[in-house]
Amino acid sequence: MARRADHYAYEQALNDLLAIYRSAQREISAQVIAAVKSGDLTIAGQRRAQLARLVALLDQIGAQTDPMASRLIAQAHSDGAALAATQIAGAAVTAPEIPGSFAGIQREAISTLQDAILGRLSDSRRTVGRQAQDIYRKAGLQAATRAHLGVDGSTRTAKRQLMLTLMKDKQVARLMADSNGAVGFVDKAGKRWGLDTYAEMVVRTTTREAAVQGSIDRMVSHSVNLARVSVHSDSCDICKPYEGRLVSLDGQVTDYQGESVMDASTIPPYHPNCAHSLSPVVAAVDATRARLEAARA
Repeated sequence: MARRADHYAYEQALNDLLAIYRSAQREISAQVIAAVKSGDLTIAGQRRAQLARLVALLDQIGAQTDPMASRLIAQAHSDGAALAATQIAGAAVTAPEIPGSFAGIQREAISTLQDAILGRLSDSRRTVGRQAQDIYRKAGLQAATRAHLGVDGSTRTAKRQLMLTLMKDKQVARLMADSNGAVGFVDKAGKRWGLDTYAEMVVRTTTREAAVQGSIDRMVSHSVNLARVSVHSDSCDICKPYEGRLVSLDGQVTDYQGESVMDASTIPPYHPNCAHSLSPVVAAVDATRARLEAARA
């Protein structure tokens, strides 16, 4: 079976969006590191100003990248649909005209995926903001406690002691010790994410989902009910059991020409950052169309 990996036109736009998040992550981390090293977090006004700068940066990222993400999803869906159409045409199958309902299906799918990607990116920005706020909150509490006890003496000493105290905090210590340190968060599975790495996972996964859905929508519009999962030379253990398998897009076919068929609940992506896709099995078009016509008779 031929090994294949799909390359879509949307990938350049995807890389442009991710470049913004990588740049933003570096700036966010640099801001927090500079604030901790300066010792100015002993001053309430400085803490508020630092946090306001960070929130403004996160808002700016959202204003710049959310429209890009929405367009990216629409393009990924379109790219997937176009690839499926090309594959069907290349098999010399006489396909029916695309029904008017395709446009409605397309809009609904794109809108659903746009809501998903925007929601997850927004959540990640808010979480990173809360993590930075947590660092500044700890600084304020430490400064207030030490000032009340009168243990620091001069302002210079107070700033230095606050920096040393903060650096003992696990989150701050990781940020300060690692040249690639990132203000980020830990998910429910215990995995640590920076804003950039989380955004990359979300964007790559959701755009692949949009491309696959675009392929499915176009296949269904041509009465193609069967599709085959792509095969990649560098496939992971999660994907290997699915590679090359047939999928029934309506879940009604369990066997085709002696080959077992999976139902539509097993379509890619199978995991975050999954690169697998579907291609139409056009040999089944006439048989599928006849079955549908018989059911409508």
